[in-house]
Amino acid sequence: MILDAITCANLCAELYGADESAWDDYWTRDDVVIAHRQINGIDAFICRGSKVGIDWARDSAAIPAHHPILGWVHAGFAIGIDDAYAEIQQAITGKVALIGHSLGAARAMLLAGLFAKAGAPAHQVTVFGCPRPGGEELRDTVCLSGTHPESYRNERDPVTFVPFAPGIFCHVIEPAQIHGGAEPGDLTVFREHHISRYLLGLGARAMAA
Repeated sequence: MILDAITCANLCAELYGADESAWDDYWTRDDVVIAHRQINGIDAFICRGSKVGIDWARDSAAIPAHHPILGWVHAGFAIGIDDAYAEIQQAITGKVALIGHSLGAARAMLLAGLFAKAGAPAHQVTVFGCPRPGGEELRDTVCLSGTHPESYRNERDPVTFVPFAPGIFCHVIEPAQIHGGAEPGDLTVFREHHISRYLLGLGARAMAA
């Protein structure tokens, strides 16, 4: 069983607002926020996207750093990821789903790489508005591991096109296009990046299927 994309996007949206008590487990380690919920026998780990100042700072640290396990990765996204990986191991009881939006999407992909390198690949990784998290080694590690990867891009969400460094950063899997439009009243370049727009786009996609 694969958790469907709408369920995963709703979990991302919930994590932006829900407090710790809403989850089976909730971790903030090295300012990496991850929540856990068991759904139909699947351990879903949801990585929160950018919400506070430290998140934006790490988004901006778009320089390549060599991770000893994953190869070249985005330096800011990788901060705290090893500790987060170690932390969530205690909650695993079955199949693992890694889920995230924006910064959380990049972290979910890095976690998928760590799971795969440890010889216990995640069941699925499902992300929305994901920037390019690392290089070819991360991509190949996840895609050849047996993990089911899904990635979505709403309209021309600019976050999905960065960082732009050909030959260094790439997507683990190219995002599937959805059409949820822009957030009303948002005149910034991020108007198509909101998780609410991803939910609308996924809903429209499901109705058209």
